[in-house]
Amino acid sequence: MSMCVVAACLVSGTSVRAEGDRTFAIQNVGSGKNLRPFEAGRHDGNRVVLYDHHWWRCLTWSFTRVGEDRFRLTNFYTGHTLAAASSLAVEIPLVQRESPSEDTLWELVAQLGGAYAIRLAGTELYITASSPETNSAITLSPFTDDDSHKWRLVPQRPWF
Repeated sequence: MSMCVVAACLVSGTSVRAEGDRTFAIQNVGSGKNLRPFEAGRHDGNRVVLYDHHWWRCLTWSFTRVGEDRFRLTNFYTGHTLAAASSLAVEIPLVQRESPSEDTLWELVAQLGGAYAIRLAGTELYITASSPETNSAITLSPFTDDDSHKWRLVPQRPWF
């Protein structure tokens, strides 16, 4: 069974009973901080950054299965999807997009310790925390097995 299939079972498996169980904070292993649209902005193209963990809608992402082993990640607060800012390149920042496209599909690759590397589908580029600091950029880069490339999926039902 592929690592992506294992992740697909976790996110969309039959053991998940409530729709809210498919919403997660995406938490960086290295910093303990989560993905969030900058200042919870709702505009198209708003950059995605690291932010301290809270039970907020802007720190919560819905995982929608789109094809085999692929997911669209949609921010629970803004309703926008996680995407690359422009044409694919190393260190390109991630933003939120109002209209989903092919550059908004992600694959979860299981890592040791229950974490995942999150790969842009069809590429060898992974979601990467550029720094452990609050509001630091989230970019795409080749996987290096560093904690900046590893993410935990923290089940989350936001209250704010």
